[in-house]
Amino acid sequence: FAPRAIRLSIGASARITDGKARMRVKLVDLACNGAKLESERDLPQDRLLGFEVAGMHPQLGQIRWGLDGQFGMQFQYPLSIQELAKGALNLQPFGVPLTTGLGDGLAKACAA
Repeated sequence: FAPRAIRLSIGASARITDGKARMRVKLVDLACNGAKLESERDLPQDRLLGFEVAGMHPQLGQIRWGLDGQFGMQFQYPLSIQELAKGALNLQPFGVPLTTGLGDGLAKACAA
């Protein structure tokens, strides 16, 4: 079996756009190829939809499956691993930046 793609569990508010209609959904998890969403309303399958979540560039994708209020969206253009990491970091509920003391060591190592 091929290894499963990185999928990050992230609870955040997101928006799906279908033409002029906009729907609020909950982002459950995020991967380079797509996202798992929760919605009280059915989301149309196999139509190109807009996907927006704070801290990330808008994406286009299609709903590929739905079951019990959860839906799987496949992005038209997959995220790079760097975009996934940046988006995940932007969605974290940090109030004050975490300092570990490792930043100085990392900067020195990168400069060496």
